[in-house]
Amino acid sequence: MTAQTPVPELWRSLAPLLPDGFEAAARTGPRWWWAGRLDVEGIGLGALQALATAVSAYASSSGRLDQIGFASDGAAASFASFAHLRVNGDPVRAFAPLSGFRRSADGWVRLHANYPHHERALLAALNISRPEEVDAVVRRRTSADVEEAVTEHGGLAAAVRTPEQWAASGPGRAVLDEPWLRLNLEAAEPASLPSGRGGILAGLRVLDLTRVIAGPSGSRILGSLGADVLRVDPPATPELEDQYVDTGFSKRSAVADFGDPDAYGRLREVLERADVVLTAYRSGGLSRFGLDAATLRG
Repeated sequence: MTAQTPVPELWRSLAPLLPDGFEAAARTGPRWWWAGRLDVEGIGLGALQALATAVSAYASSSGRLDQIGFASDGAAASFASFAHLRVNGDPVRAFAPLSGFRRSADGWVRLHANYPHHERALLAALNISRPEEVDAVVRRRTSADVEEAVTEHGGLAAAVRTPEQWAASGPGRAVLDEPWLRLNLEAAEPASLPSGRGGILAGLRVLDLTRVIAGPSGSRILGSLGADVLRVDPPATPELEDQYVDTGFSKRSAVADFGDPDAYGRLREVLERADVVLTAYRSGGLSRFGLDAATLRG
């Protein structure tokens, strides 16, 4: 990648929601901090440009300010915020020893065991009791076999595939013709937000039902722009403390067992007042509580 490499114009997916002739949010600064065959930096900057464009369009329409932009160095710091985090002056651990790429019988597989329950699922799937046995067992099995076994046990593992193998896989075929961003233009018109101090998105109420890094980082941005964000986590599987510190500012947090009638009743009350609901659990994980995307949109 070079400083002149263009950024994917992901903001154009928002065109049906933007005023006629509205331009993309401006980005300043070079492209320089990530490189590789997959343009991760470009995707990240493109996503931020789409966000900045949407916020800019809203702010302009509400008379709060003119068009906004963002800088590459600020984006780099935000994406690497975990690396900059210090707790009592000490850096935090990004990944557990069992998380990462492992050699398999036919290639590579990516394991994730940062959370205790994911580590337990991984060891159970491989039918072992000690973490030091993982490498030897994975080397005797195919990547797809490890992926399937760990997933069935409630853990996280992904076989490393070539572009051709990915396109031929079930997940690859499922997203082959999917757009980058799907807009439901038949949904009810959003209520206008009350004007007030505290940021561009002051008055926006966000219910955050996400975990790990991507979802909480997204709601962290919304909170930084003034939205009132409430994150709700299950008490049985608490978030990793360092990760929570990094992604938890600019929002409020609570725990709730959705299987408890009283807690679920309070959640539904919050849900009725929310303008935005963010979800990022496993597909179908919230369906039994009526919190999946299709039910919420209905």
